Amino acid sequence: SNRFYLPKAFENKILQWRHPPEHRAFVLGILFVFLIPFIAYEKDKEIQNCMVKRREQLQDSFPEFITKLILLLEAGLSIRAAMFHMVEDYRKVSHRDKIYLYEELSYICRQIKNGMPEKEGYELLGKRCSLPCYKKMSGMLIQHLYKGGNHILEELKNEAIKAGEEQKRIMQKKG
Repeated sequence: SNRFYLPKAFENKILQWRHPPEHRAFVLGILFVFLIPFIAYEKDKEIQNCMVKRREQLQDSFPEFITKLILLLEAGLSIRAAMFHMVEDYRKVSHRDKIYLYEELSYICRQIKNGMPEKEGYELLGKRCSLPCYKKMSGMLIQHLYKGGNHILEELKNEAIKAGEEQKRIMQKKG
């Protein structure tokens, strides 16, 4: 018999035995009160870091993108065909990390393929990338849809020069 019996009385005093109150629920409640805001803050910080990374990558990708677009337009492709061509090239090569610009282009091309008008697709590209250079370029592409002509190449070349200078300035700032 491995039982242990507690005395009912000691020195003519009646004893009452109780289990100690468990404070686990209280301690866990207090822990959650302090832990949840910390977790939310850390998650918010992580999202902010991702947004900064995305923005920087979009900024860095613009000069290469606009240069490719110019080359494809000079080769005789339409803007739409050039966009689809760039997306296909992106899909053929495996990438360790996402390239946000080409992910956005893939999304826009899918939307256009599924019936979205090109104008709306280019507007959406400018909105989704949300940087001034993309907004300006999308405006130029939309204007070209309505006016036509070869002036788009000159405008894109000017934008490519500005983008290259901006990239140099950013690199010097980082350095």
